[in-house]
Amino acid sequence: MSIEYTLSQRSNLSSSDIELIHKFLQNLSDASLNNASVLKPFVISHVVDGRGLACPMPLLKLKVALRSVADGESVYVLATDPNSKTDIDAFCRQSSTNQSMPDYQLDLAVSTSMPTCKENNEQTDELSVKTGGQSESHLQKHSKKQDTIFHLIITKSHGKMGQVPLK
Repeated sequence: MSIEYTLSQRSNLSSSDIELIHKFLQNLSDASLNNASVLKPFVISHVVDGRGLACPMPLLKLKVALRSVADGESVYVLATDPNSKTDIDAFCRQSSTNQSMPDYQLDLAVSTSMPTCKENNEQTDELSVKTGGQSESHLQKHSKKQDTIFHLIITKSHGKMGQVPLK
């Protein structure tokens, strides 16, 4: 199972954003997607790289990104603070009940681990380790501590904006 996505034609994604999307989304393992119900392809128009940022910064950056997202488009968020996942989920649930704001759907929320080296606070993603990007001797010299990365995809849903509330 893999996540199907395209990049929005109208977005101004930088080459580093595109690389980040490909690096993480294409390499999510089947194990990390087991409990995720990924039924539709996503049209990603923005990326929020909240790795290393404390809550609520990833949520605030998400809110800024959502200002320019069209209906049906998604924002891909990477975060390392577990509270960010909780805050973003609550924000999306609140949007579905608030008639004065667009409806945002949390379509994907999975987590993965990656090794962190103590030296220089260097981070190496799990994939490069498995494919030889870092030698085993390098890993043996450093801490095998694991950082958790939360992968979140938030989609602006069609609908609610412009609807007249029922009386």
